[in-house]
Amino acid sequence: MPLRVLRALAAVALLLLNAWPAGAQGPAALVLDADALTYAQGADVITARGDVVATYAGYRLTADEVTYTRAPPGQVAARGNVVLTTPKGDVHRADAFTLSGDMREGVATALDSTLADGARAWADAGRRAGERITLSGATYTPCPVTCDADPTWQIDAAEVTQDQAAHTITYKNARLAFFGVPVLYTPYFAHPDGSVRQKSGLLTPSFGYASDLGVQATGQYYWAIAPDQDATIGTTIMTRKNPLALAQWRKAWHNAVLALDGSLTRDARESAPPGRGKNWRGHLFADGQWDITPQWRGGVEARLVTDDRFLARYDIDEDAEVLTNTLYAERNPVFLRRFYAPDLSLEQLSTLQKVDEPSFSLRSRRT
Repeated sequence: MPLRVLRALAAVALLLLNAWPAGAQGPAALVLDADALTYAQGADVITARGDVVATYAGYRLTADEVTYTRAPPGQVAARGNVVLTTPKGDVHRADAFTLSGDMREGVATALDSTLADGARAWADAGRRAGERITLSGATYTPCPVTCDADPTWQIDAAEVTQDQAAHTITYKNARLAFFGVPVLYTPYFAHPDGSVRQKSGLLTPSFGYASDLGVQATGQYYWAIAPDQDATIGTTIMTRKNPLALAQWRKAWHNAVLALDGSLTRDARESAPPGRGKNWRGHLFADGQWDITPQWRGGVEARLVTDDRFLARYDIDEDAEVLTNTLYAERNPVFLRRFYAPDLSLEQLSTLQKVDEPSFSLRSRRT
């Protein structure tokens, strides 16, 4: 469920509560238009009726009626054909909307959102309680409104909750369907909400199909080890092959970076004779770069693999016909100095050797 859908209630609150003071001027001033606008001085209530249009900081809200109770604790209520359009082009619709004056409590009914990229999301109801925004009976699909048949995929959940304090989104009783056919159910699922740069948690699963692998489902966990270091571990489950373990690790220093990417499984090799049994198969890629001086940098590109069919068989790199392992130093963008090593594999592990006479080349770049 996209984060901007879960923030629809907060966006309406921003529009109405932060911008309502009368006489506001400047680029962030509220512009309010309605057939009738009344103010009950005793109750301190402002009511706008009939084709209500309120705009503020790129947001546009329309409704049949909007009521703002200024007296503490305060309350905003929008009823009838409520539509909120965000600066990004997302359109959120609701039958009715009510929010407390401090923006910490709110309820909306019959939410229906169309995102700028054409995706859709809707929910029976939405509510905000403090730092938690919850959608009940929620559905999301990337299929646009013009999609006549069952969407390519969609996810339904009994409840979706964004915890703004913990920066997480959780799903309860979620179901994933392809072309209207349910394929996956989970009673609970959670992942970071994208509002923080780094946060450990489960990543959104991915799915696919290949004739030789069958149906594939990949689940991964992101581990925020430190601000300059992270890792991702996971598994791809396939109906026609054994599970494939996945791992990535990245580290940054003030003048260098290093990334490792690998996988491992136990399966029979295509070139093995019948009855040979299963073997460990996998790959390990390493990419590093070091800024030696402001003018020079060095790096390493290492490619290790158990057999020549592994990468293509598991859709890791179908185009990798030749793997090259490279140590290099270069002066960017014109002078290059590279050191090459022979191709390596786990079965034929050899020591990196430096070419006796490193080659120099001159490159030109069009501007």
